[in-house]
Amino acid sequence: MPETFTHPDGSTDEIDVTVRGTLDGRPVAFIGETKANITLREVEDFLKVVGRVRPAMQCDDVRAIFFADRASGDARQAVAAVGCSLAFPHDIIVQPG
Repeated sequence: MPETFTHPDGSTDEIDVTVRGTLDGRPVAFIGETKANITLREVEDFLKVVGRVRPAMQCDDVRAIFFADRASGDARQAVAAVGCSLAFPHDIIVQPG
């Protein structure tokens, strides 16, 4: 179920997938975008959303992940360049280093 974040100015952002937990005893949050075909523009737009909702996550370690059936070469490069993950139905092909 998507989670909606309301900002102090009244604007909202909807996140398709939100997972909160711990990793090595430290709080971590994963926020994800789901698309059939992710383009470079959608990667750039979602990373802006990540920047806006990060303060509301109340967690220092917030990671973005993209779930897709397909992704353009430019989108794959952009995901890798910022250290995000890109998951396909049966594989994760772009992972942070």
